[in-house]
Amino acid sequence: MNFLKRICILYIFISFAKAQDDLYLPESSDLHGVTVSDDLKGVTVYIVVDAEQCNATCGPGFRRERRCSVDSSGAQKNCEAVLAACIVDYMCRIKMLTFYPGEKINIDCLTISQIQANGNFNFYWKVSRGILTTNDRLFRPLKNWDPSLNFPSIQEKNAGTYRCDVRKGEGGKLVKRAYYGVKVLNPRIFNLNYKKIAESKQAIKNLNEQPDKDIPKPGKPGSRLPIILGVGIGVGTLSGLGILCAMFRICKAKPPPTPKV
Repeated sequence: MNFLKRICILYIFISFAKAQDDLYLPESSDLHGVTVSDDLKGVTVYIVVDAEQCNATCGPGFRRERRCSVDSSGAQKNCEAVLAACIVDYMCRIKMLTFYPGEKINIDCLTISQIQANGNFNFYWKVSRGILTTNDRLFRPLKNWDPSLNFPSIQEKNAGTYRCDVRKGEGGKLVKRAYYGVKVLNPRIFNLNYKKIAESKQAIKNLNEQPDKDIPKPGKPGSRLPIILGVGIGVGTLSGLGILCAMFRICKAKPPPTPKV
């Protein structure tokens, strides 16, 4: 059975090789230019000859393009620079934001320039309170259809992850999905004011680097040294006299009488 399979495969291969010999392979001299009909000879086409990168890594953005008119002969003329819409990817990574209670916060899903360059959009906000996540099952809708989310005075209860979906006004195509992780820190527990901490550390360092003569001391310099010496000599003298008196009493004490046998 295996022998028959091998024979069939060999036959198919030989037939394919013979068919390749009969194929016509055109030479470059046989290729002619594209024929343009009379109706299209007077048509001018604008094409993009140069373009910058999209200014947004995700979601709708815009870029500058250089467009020129091209006639049937291929000549470029009437070039102009235009601002064109562009989208690299609709999915955005989560963006972390840290605030203190009481701050006024605005979270923009799209900027005004992006909206103007790309047209009409619809915005849908959702929230997952108290956690940082991108799991879509944990989000609940918010009653906000604006391109930005505003907090006049943000509080710790507002912490969580906010998701913004941007869809085209016509057709509802999803063009951007962004996540914003909002952390609200209690200043009694956390202090991220680096400038204030750095200034405090520098002040302590400067204080430690001051010479002794610049550090104010109570009283006159050296006024305590005689007192310390006097107290030390007095205590030493009294201690010595006490020891001598004790030894003297021990030496004068009579030995106990020897018992008679």
